[in-house]
Amino acid sequence: MGTAIFGGLALATVLSLVLVPVLYIVVKNFEKYVLGGGDNGTPPGDPGNGHGNGNKPSPTAPEEEKTPRF
Repeated sequence: MGTAIFGGLALATVLSLVLVPVLYIVVKNFEKYVLGGGDNGTPPGDPGNGHGNGNKPSPTAPEEEKTPRF
């Protein structure tokens, strides 16, 4: 009986580590193929919408010189 329990736990672990990610990828690809849904490739924050900085990096202040003061 212990062999059956151990084997069942081992099989369940292997299936959950392999089968779940594979099924996730299959379903996502099927969804994109059939529904044409998913990511449209444009990052959020369109620079032409007048809000925020868009996709540009934030401006940074110039670094001060690292000279010792005596």
